[in-house]
Parts: sequence; structure tokens; C-alpha cells
Amino acid sequence: MGQTSSSVLDQLPPGFPPSARFVGLKNFGNTCFINAVLQALYACKLFRDLVRQFNLLDPPPGNKIPRAGSADSSLIQSLSFLFGEIDSLKKQTGTVSPDHFVQQVRSENELFRVPQHHDAQEFLNFLLNSISTTLHSMKRKSPEEDDQKPGDEQSTWIQNLFVRRARQRDALPSL
Repeated sequence: MGQTSSSVLDQLPPGFPPSARFVGLKNFGNTCFINAVLQALYACKLFRDLVRQFNLLDPPPGNKIPRAGSADSSLIQSLSFLFGEIDSLKKQTGTVSPDHFVQQVRSENELFRVPQHHDAQEFLNFLLNSISTTLHSMKRKSPEEDDQKPGDEQSTWIQNLFVRRARQRDALPSL
């Protein structure tokens, strides 16, 4: 069945960074598509750092995570708290429960409310679009954006990180 943490650590190749951590996410019945996307995004340091900054820029009242589905809660906020929980693990191996994040996903999109198999790419698109929408709405609320004309919105770091890099990759000559 599953490996113990000591056996996982014993199998690391020589020179593997001692700071590396192996953290799994608990499955809540057909949430493996969510967990796969979260693990991949967490492994992207730039993405992880930008998400973690979100609660520093817009902290919730009392720095406590709002109830999933409440008006004060968003996917990026839930994701930031989840990444923070992973970051705060003291051991090199362990598991984290993404239950609050999964509840937030289900509250924002009825497609994911039913515990059935879904496509990871479909979920990734939903997550990135949701984060981008939240970031755009925050930009519109900021005073320096008041003089902006409709349709003249600046891109968010989501577009910069994913869309522009994909376009740059596609523009490269093939070998």
C-alpha cells in the first residue's frame, strides 16, 4: 500500500535537497483532479509565492479564514490559506486536508458540487479564471484604477504568468 515517510526519505537520490518536503492532499471522494492541479501549482514557486502574498495584501478580518461560500471568501484566499498550511508543516512528509478549499470550489461552481470524476484541465481553467476575476475586481476597487476606461483593463499576474508565457512558447521556432 502507501509508503511510510521514512521509506520515502530513504529512497531519495544522493544530493537531494534536505529542505525538500513531500506533502500529500487528502482525497474527499473524487477530488483527485483538484489535488493533482493543486500539487502542480504548488510546485510552481512563482505561482505559490504570488498566491501566498494575497492574504498579506487583503487580509481577512482577524486573519481567520472566512467560512467557505461566504461573501468574504474567495478561491484565491482559500488557496492562499491552503498553501500556508502546507508551508507551515514542520515535518518533511505529511498530509494536509484541503476541505475548506474544496468547499469553496463547490460553493462557487455547481459543476464541482457533485462528487464525480472531472477533468483536471477543466478545473485548472476554472481556478485560474476565478483567481483572475478576483484580481480584476480588486484592481477596479483601488483608487488608482478609477480613471481607467472600460475595456482598458490591465492584465493580472495570472495572465502574465500563464497566457503571455504560453504565447512566448508558441512563438518559438520549432527544432
